[in-house]
Amino acid sequence: MNFLNAFLEYSGLNAFGKTNGDDATRDFTRGYWLALVATGLLFWLSYEIWIVALDKQAYFVQQVNLIGSQNAITQDIAKKIMFIELSKGKKAIEEEIIELEQTIKDFEIQHQKMVETEIFLKNQGFENKTLDSLFKENQFAYNPIIDATKSFLKLKKEFLEQKDKVDGSLPPHFLNKISINIQKVLFKEHAHTEILRNMSLLYEKEANDYLLGNKFYQKIVLLIVMLVLAFQAFMMFPPIVQKLKKFIALSIQNQQETEQKNKEISLAYSKLQASEEESRKQSQILQQKNIELERIQFEVTQANKEISKKHKELEESRDHINNFKELEASRFFDTAQNRFAQVMRWKTDQTIYTWSENLLSELVPSLEALQATLYAYEEDKQTLMLVGAYGVNEEVYFQYDNIALGENLVGQVGKNLKSVYLKDLNGQAHSYAQSTGTEEAILPNSLLVFPITYNDALAGVLELTSLKPLHEPFIELIKKMSETIGANLKALQDQKNINQLFADSQMAEKKLKRSLIKLQENEERFRKLSELTQEGLLFVQEGIIKDCNNVMMNMFGYADTKDFLQLSYIELIAPKYRIELEKNNFLEENKTQETVAIRKNNEIFPIEIQARQVQYKNENINIISIRDITEKKRTEKQLEEANRIASLVSELEAKNKSITSSIEYAHRIQSAILPEKSNLNTGYAESFVLYMPKDIVSGDFYWYAKKNNFVIIGAIDCTGHGVPGALMSVIGYSNLNKIVMEQGITDPAMILERLDVEVKNTLRQQEGNSQSRDGMDLALCSLDMNTGKLYFAGAHRPLYFVPKNQENTDNQEVIEYKGTALPIGGNFMYKNSLSYTTQEIQLQKGDTCYIFSDGYPDQFGEEKGQKYMTRRIKNKLIEIQPYDLETQKNILQEEFLTWKGKHKQMDDVLFIGMRF
Repeated sequence: MNFLNAFLEYSGLNAFGKTNGDDATRDFTRGYWLALVATGLLFWLSYEIWIVALDKQAYFVQQVNLIGSQNAITQDIAKKIMFIELSKGKKAIEEEIIELEQTIKDFEIQHQKMVETEIFLKNQGFENKTLDSLFKENQFAYNPIIDATKSFLKLKKEFLEQKDKVDGSLPPHFLNKISINIQKVLFKEHAHTEILRNMSLLYEKEANDYLLGNKFYQKIVLLIVMLVLAFQAFMMFPPIVQKLKKFIALSIQNQQETEQKNKEISLAYSKLQASEEESRKQSQILQQKNIELERIQFEVTQANKEISKKHKELEESRDHINNFKELEASRFFDTAQNRFAQVMRWKTDQTIYTWSENLLSELVPSLEALQATLYAYEEDKQTLMLVGAYGVNEEVYFQYDNIALGENLVGQVGKNLKSVYLKDLNGQAHSYAQSTGTEEAILPNSLLVFPITYNDALAGVLELTSLKPLHEPFIELIKKMSETIGANLKALQDQKNINQLFADSQMAEKKLKRSLIKLQENEERFRKLSELTQEGLLFVQEGIIKDCNNVMMNMFGYADTKDFLQLSYIELIAPKYRIELEKNNFLEENKTQETVAIRKNNEIFPIEIQARQVQYKNENINIISIRDITEKKRTEKQLEEANRIASLVSELEAKNKSITSSIEYAHRIQSAILPEKSNLNTGYAESFVLYMPKDIVSGDFYWYAKKNNFVIIGAIDCTGHGVPGALMSVIGYSNLNKIVMEQGITDPAMILERLDVEVKNTLRQQEGNSQSRDGMDLALCSLDMNTGKLYFAGAHRPLYFVPKNQENTDNQEVIEYKGTALPIGGNFMYKNSLSYTTQEIQLQKGDTCYIFSDGYPDQFGEEKGQKYMTRRIKNKLIEIQPYDLETQKNILQEEFLTWKGKHKQMDDVLFIGMRF
C-alpha cells in the first residue's frame, strides 16, 4: 500500500480523490491527466480507422495482383500456342504441350481466386456496376480462351498421332481446325487483356478513393485532439500563473528580510575592520622588533659563514656517514623483523609467560627502552593479564597482574585500541607509575602504551618506558610487529587453555594413556593450526559449542562470544546440508568431509570439517576443526572451466576443419562450372579475368556462352559472399545457360528480363508473404561476330568503353554505359515500373571494354580509410591503355593490393577486360 500511495503521489493521480477546494497545482494535475487520457483515446480511434482502411485496401491490392497474374498467364498461353505451332521436333512439341496444360490449370486457379475475392468484397459492402459489367465480360472472354486452348491441345495431340500413321499430308480441314482454334485464342487474348487492364485500373481507383475517405475522417479526429489540447491549456495554466505570482511576492518578501540581515552583517564587518586596524598597529610594532631580529640574524649569519668554512673539510666524510645511515635505516625494518621472527619462534615446552619474557628481553634493549610489560587479553573475563615484564620489581608485577578492560591507562588503550605516547614527562612519571607498573626509583621521560591486535581485534597491550623519547623507526617497528605479536598471543592463549584441559585430564585420567595420547595429538594439531591462524576450532559437548578460537569467530562473523557459545554445532552448517552430515555420523566417524557452512549474516561458503574425540573428566568432548576452502573451490572451478573451454576449443577446431573441408569442396565444384578463360577470347583479340574471392567460395562469377554468331559474356555479382553468395551463383549460372543455350535468346535486355523471372520463381519471391530480397547485379555483353556490334545491358552494373585513339593517345577517355537501376530478383514493388534496355556499340579494332563487380571500387584503403571509387578506376584504365590486357590485369591486381594494404578485403572482386 505504501508503494501504491507513493506512486499516486509522484504521478499526481491522487488529485482525483481530493475535493474541489484543492490548490491550483492539483487542479492542473487533474486537467493534465484528463487531457492525456482523452488525447490517447482519440489517437487510438485514429489508429483504428487507419487499420480498417489498410485492411480493406489490402483486398483491393490483392485483386489487382490477381488480375495482373491472370493477364500474364493469358499472354503466356498465347506465346506457348505459337511456340507449339512453330516447333518442328515431336519431343519439343510434347514438352510444350505439357507446360501449356499446366498453364491452363494455373489460369483456372487464378480465375477462381479472382471470383472468391470479388465475392468477399461484395459481402463487405463494396458495389461497383462498371466492375460488375467488366467481371461478366471477363467471364465471357475467359471461357472461350480455355475452350479454344483445350481444343487446340486435343487437335495437336491427334495431329502428332496421325502424322506418324498417315503417309503424306493430312486433310486440309484438320489443319484448318487447328488454325481456327489458334485464331480464337489470339483474338480473345487481346480482348481479355483489355478487360483485365480496365478492371485493374478501376480497382486501383476504388482503393485510392477509399483511402481518401478515411483520411478525411482521420483529419476530423486529429482536429478534435487539437481542440481538446487547446481547451486544456486555457483551463490549466491560469491557476499555475496565479500561484507563480504568489511565489514571486513571497520571494520579494524573503529578499527584503535578507537585505536587512545583510545590513546587520555590514555593521558587524565594520566592527571587524576596526579590530583589524588595531591589529595592524600591533603588527607595525612587531615589524620594528623583526627589524631588530634581522640585524641580530645577520650577525649570526656572518658567524655561521665562518663556521661553515671550518666544516667544509668534514662535508665529504659527513656525506658518507649520511649515506650509511640512510642505508642502515632502509635495512633496519627487514633486519629487525627477521630477528624478532626468530625470537618469537616457538620452542619446545614454551608457555605464554616464557615466550613473553623472552620477547621483552630482546625487544627492550633493541629499542633502547628502560622497562616493558606485555598484557594478553582474556576475552571471557574482559581483562588484560600480565604475561611478561622486563625491568619491573615483583611488587609492581603482582600488583598489576590483571587489569580490567577500561581500567587505568593500559585498560583504556586496550578498550579504545588507540595508542598513547608521552615523550616529555618532565619528572611527572610518578603520576603514571601506579597505572603503568614502572618503578618510582628510576623515573622515565617517555611512555608508550600500544594496543596489540590480530585481525583488527584486541589481542593484548604492550607498555614501554624510556629515559629519552623513542626513535620514530622504533615506534614504526612496533606497529609493523603488532599483528605478528597478536597472532602469537592468541595462539598461546589457546595453547594455555588446551594445556589446562590437558593437565586436568591428566590428573583425572592417568590410567587412560590412549586418551592422553589422542589429547596430546589434538593439542599439538591445535597448537599448529592456531599458529597458522587458518583453521577454526570448536569445543563441542553433546553437540553444543562450549568454546572456540578467534579464527572461528571471525570466520562465521560473530563479534561476541555470547552469541556464538551454547549454539549447536549443526547450526553453523547450511540447512540443506545438515541432514547429510548427521546421517554420516560425523562426530563419531572422525572423517574429514566437505560441506557448506552459513555465517551470521546468512552468507554461505564451502568448508572442510573434521572432528576428534577426547576425554575430559570422564566425559567425551569433540574438537571440531573447520577450514574455509572458498579459494580452493574457486580454483577448482576455474580449472574445471578452463578444461571445459579447452574441450570446446578442440571441438570447435574439429568442426571448423570439417566446415572448411566442405567449403573447399564447394570451391572445387564452383571452379568447375566457371568457363575456361581462353574461351573469352572468342570474337576478341585478347581478354583478361581478374578474379579474387573474399572467402574460399565466391558470390561473384563470370559466365560465357556462344549461340549462333553471338558471343555472350557476363560479370555477375550475387547477393552476399562466401557460401550464401556461392549458392546464388549456382542459381544464376544454371538459369543463364537455360535462357541462352536452350531458349536461344541472345538479346541482353531480354536475357535479363527472363533471368529476373526465373530467379524470382526459384526463390518464390512472387508469393505474397515472401521475405526474400536475394538477387544479383550483372553486366552482360553480346557480341555479333559478323557485324562487330556489341550489345550491352546491365542490372545495376555499367560497362566502361575505351575507344582506340590512333592520332593522340593522350586524349583517350572512358565512356560509361550505365546499366538499369534494377537488380535481378528481389521482391521490390518498384520493379513493375522499370525495364531493362539494350545499348548498341559499333566496335573498331583496338577498342577495349571492361565489366566488373562492385568489389573493386568499394574496397576501403588502409591509409586514407575511404573507398577506391569508380573515379580512380577510370583514371587507372586510361593510364594502362598502352599495355596488353595481361599486363593490365597484373597492374590492376597490384593496385588493388597496394590500396587495400593491411585492411581486410570487403567483398569478392571480379574484373573482366576485352579488346576487339
